[in-house]
Amino acid sequence: MKNIIIFITFVLVSFHSLAEQSLSKPLIEKYFSTIEKFQVLENKYPAMENDLESLMQMTPAAAINKIKGMPAFGDIEKIVKMAGYESFDQFYQQSYRIMSSMFAVQMQSMPQGIESMSGMLNSTLERMKKSGMPDDMIKKMEKELGEQQANIDNMTALAKSASNEDIAFMKDNMMWLMSIMPNELGSSQ
Repeated sequence: MKNIIIFITFVLVSFHSLAEQSLSKPLIEKYFSTIEKFQVLENKYPAMENDLESLMQMTPAAAINKIKGMPAFGDIEKIVKMAGYESFDQFYQQSYRIMSSMFAVQMQSMPQGIESMSGMLNSTLERMKKSGMPDDMIKKMEKELGEQQANIDNMTALAKSASNEDIAFMKDNMMWLMSIMPNELGSSQ
């Protein structure tokens, strides 16, 4: 019985250390290489892009469940496992860590902070209302600005969840990261 407990403890500690493996260049290269392989699924599953748009507004658990419920999930999981991940959950956790630490660094580099962005959105809307724009245009802008504010709020929440270690790695490697990032994710390649 003692050996079984030691074995289970060893497996749990090993899994935890794998899940919390420090971000590194090889780990991020593997991640982006995997992302690029998802592009072949766009033709096979045309609705996939629309299905993925709302993921940023979800908790990690809800996002994972949504992806697992998509018709493309079987193919997504095959790509992830072929890339060397143990599971889709492990891949998603790494994705979450990369994005949260990237957002944290970007927010820290904003001279007046993220609050200034929110303030600019609100003042733009107020100027539009005062200028006498038609109500339908104002409603459209309110909707768009609301979506932008929701994205800012989500980025802020993601950034706050980043570990200090991941943020430090990202600060030291942000230029490199931007140079290898696939075009769809914001690279200027």
